[in-house]
Amino acid sequence: MQIINERLNKLISIFLLVLFELNIVVSIFSRSMAPFASNLTKILFILILLMLLVSLVTNKFNSFDILWSLSCSILCVLVNGIEGNLLLYLVIIAFSMRNSNVFLLVKYTSITILFTLILILSLTKIGYIPNLQFIRNGVLRSSLGMRFPLIFGSYVFSFSSLITLLMWKKYPKRLIFILLILAIFLSKITNSRNDSFSILLLVLVVLLQKLPNKVLEKICEVCVNIVFLCSFCVPFITKIFPYNSFEYNILDKLSTGRLYYQNILCNFYTPKILGQKINEVGLGGTTSSVNNYFYIDSSMTRFMFLGGIIFFILYLFAWYRCINKQIKKKLYLFALVFIIIWLNGFLEDSMANPTTGFLVAFLLIDNYSAYKEAVDLE
Repeated sequence: MQIINERLNKLISIFLLVLFELNIVVSIFSRSMAPFASNLTKILFILILLMLLVSLVTNKFNSFDILWSLSCSILCVLVNGIEGNLLLYLVIIAFSMRNSNVFLLVKYTSITILFTLILILSLTKIGYIPNLQFIRNGVLRSSLGMRFPLIFGSYVFSFSSLITLLMWKKYPKRLIFILLILAIFLSKITNSRNDSFSILLLVLVVLLQKLPNKVLEKICEVCVNIVFLCSFCVPFITKIFPYNSFEYNILDKLSTGRLYYQNILCNFYTPKILGQKINEVGLGGTTSSVNNYFYIDSSMTRFMFLGGIIFFILYLFAWYRCINKQIKKKLYLFALVFIIIWLNGFLEDSMANPTTGFLVAFLLIDNYSAYKEAVDLE
């Protein structure tokens, strides 16, 4: 009976992984300029729902998984319903993938992202998918088949994070070379400065692995606490540094004008306990100017204003808990990579969107045995 249960659980894990990888393919194409992209939102909803149902077949979950997932789900549904609720999708993905094998998840997710991007680039090359061109501050930016250049950048950053987890021990030199090439590519082609900078931080993380474990542990502890505390400041940065102040102008320039829209947000809305609906007007896959353009770029700000104060605290606590568990298990590279992903979410919306924030799948994985194949357990 035990052997049968083990085989069943293994089959369920494989099926869940397949569903998750299909979810990635559909997610990436849904953010592209493919003619059928707008029809993929229903498929995305069905895939995520299937992941949840399949994951419930296993009894492997703890009280935190249940309480956290139920609390966040209820908060999301109360404000925005079920279908199309992006924050709810993030919670469901995290809960569904809680028993995943980390090595397989990292390996196949990186492969799926890579081949899907190559496919989209190929379709762009033959003209099936448009390659939109944008100009920012006199710099030409290509979307490479996506609705906006930053979307492509977010996928490259996710891929970079995954291959860092996969290659850092066996092929550190090759990894650093690949990461530097990707950072330069994003800087020159899509002008995704935040993602390019985040990839350079991954290079630093690989180099830091030469340090003694005690030093790495301290670095991880300091960094995760600083990022956690700063996360509470990001949604209110325009209140801390008022509009047109010296500090505001510097930060706005560094964030390529993102603070302007956050300032508008803070002038017209205030965070709610249970979240709220906020109408946003994006470019929608066009290079022409859009009247009343308004979009919330920061993931931290989206969590706070759209998800609500309670959701914001619960969600960031889960990230903080996940990273701290990695530190306690001496998984310092994992911890530092996840800190960079979190830091990337200060300016990008990718962490708050299930079509880009794929690494949320690791959020509730806290079983040390799940990391066996992914790390050296000396």
